[in-house]
Amino acid sequence: MIEYVKEKIKDLFPENYALPEGVLRHGDDVEELSGSEYLDESNEFDKLFSLLREEKKRGSYTIAIISKDKNDADRLFKKISKFEDKLNSAIYNYNSDNFVEGVIFLDPVNAKGLEFDTVIITDFSQEKYLNNFADAKSFYVAATRALHRLYIIKN
Repeated sequence: MIEYVKEKIKDLFPENYALPEGVLRHGDDVEELSGSEYLDESNEFDKLFSLLREEKKRGSYTIAIISKDKNDADRLFKKISKFEDKLNSAIYNYNSDNFVEGVIFLDPVNAKGLEFDTVIITDFSQEKYLNNFADAKSFYVAATRALHRLYIIKN
C-alpha cells in the first residue's frame, strides 16, 4: 500500500524532502473503483454497501470512509446514513465518541493517528487530492490509515 501512495505523491514533495517511509503493512493490493458506481445515490449506494458487507465478512471490524474534508465527510454521512439498515452495521461520523466497530466517516485530519482494518478514500481525483504539497500530505495520511485493505473511489 505504501508504494502505491508514494508513487502518487512523489512529484509533489519538494526536492529537499524525503518521501515518507510508512509502517510495513501486509495488506492486499490497493483497488481503484469507479465513483459513479459506488457513490450513486439513485441506486441507494448498493455497490458501496455490497463492498462494506464483503469487508465485514472478510473480518474488517473497523472501516473508515475518508473524504477530502469535513464538509465532504458530513455530506456523504448524511446521504448514506439514510440507508443504514441495508448494512447491518453501525455507522458513525467523526464527531462520535463511542466508535469501536463499524463504519466511520471522517476526513484525514480526524483520521490522523488512527488505524482501520479497511479504508475507503472517496471522490479521488488528481485535482482534488494531488494538486499541491498539502494535498499530497493529506492523501498520505488518509491512505496510510489502512491496516489490510485500501480502496480508492475515483471521481
